Amino acid sequence: MALDSSHQIFFDMKSASLKHKKYLKEQIQISARMIDQSYEKSGKFFAHTFTIQDDDLNYYYEKIRSLLAELAARSDNTAPDKVMQLSIQLFNIDSKMKI
Repeated sequence: MALDSSHQIFFDMKSASLKHKKYLKEQIQISARMIDQSYEKSGKFFAHTFTIQDDDLNYYYEKIRSLLAELAARSDNTAPDKVMQLSIQLFNIDSKMKI
């Protein structure tokens, strides 16, 4: 896997969507492996399941976007010592889903 801090820009929305889904799946797979490999060493793992009102969903999206923008700005302004991954998933757990 090559690590690059530059941003990718997609012009073909279907291609962008497929590449984005592939990227997200790869990041989640890395997270799952790292839980086994570095849970007690260097990783910090958090998870939370909660209930919200439909009207508040946009609030949560904006808070996540804001946090990611803040962290990216700080990261972009410092000389790196290491590469870290932060994965955030926010999705509805439907009672009909198979978990």
